Amino acid sequence: MAGLTKEIHEATMQTLTKFNALEPKDAQVSLEQLKELKVCASQACDLLDNMILHALPSRETIQKELESLSDFKDVTALFETHLIPMLSEKVEKALEAEVPFRVLSMLAPILQFFNSHQSKMEGSEEVARKFIQHWAELLGEGLSMMGVTDDFEIDATVFHELLSAVQNVGIFEDDSLNEAAEQLEGFLRQYEEDGQEFEEYGGEISDEEEDGGVVRGSSEDGDAEIEEQEEPKGKRGNGPEAKRRKKT
Repeated sequence: MAGLTKEIHEATMQTLTKFNALEPKDAQVSLEQLKELKVCASQACDLLDNMILHALPSRETIQKELESLSDFKDVTALFETHLIPMLSEKVEKALEAEVPFRVLSMLAPILQFFNSHQSKMEGSEEVARKFIQHWAELLGEGLSMMGVTDDFEIDATVFHELLSAVQNVGIFEDDSLNEAAEQLEGFLRQYEEDGQEFEEYGGEISDEEEDGGVVRGSSEDGDAEIEEQEEPKGKRGNGPEAKRRKKT
């Protein structure tokens, strides 16, 4: 499989090189052939998006690692060996890949873990505050990235988890977390308004959605199709998880 992927990569890069050197007026293909090429290119992009998701760390990976750390003894080692690298090596990797919802879904359990072990952090306030600042920066970048492209898929439970975690940081609360809380509340208000509009136009919201499940589109894995409806401006997403659209 790895050999096949490498072969596809090399062939695709060669094709793109030829495309880059081609002037539109010089294309010796029919309109129908061009349309077929566009469909194939779109399907290839969807496949690559899925491959990117599989190449990234997941929420489940983060949760398993956190579970293994529950009985930690050395707070400094916890931050320097595990929590801070978790942010810089796993969460930032999803940011670089422009997959904001994967970023947010990983950040939620990390802060929940931090909050649940605050009682053990006496004497380590300085490193804890640095960790919270780094976490808040990544959250801000992830939320900002969700607002720059055309569509996104969203599981509202992640936003509720993030908001609850931010509101329970306690003594480590700072201005960046307060700003993040306001952003999260804004996203959730927008989704509630979207849900009301959907019902007014004859749609139905399932029990799962009413209980905080998928508000629109699909879950993080992105297998379900997105309902075709007009999105409000200013609350949109980016990256592979945000680009799956219902094919017409």
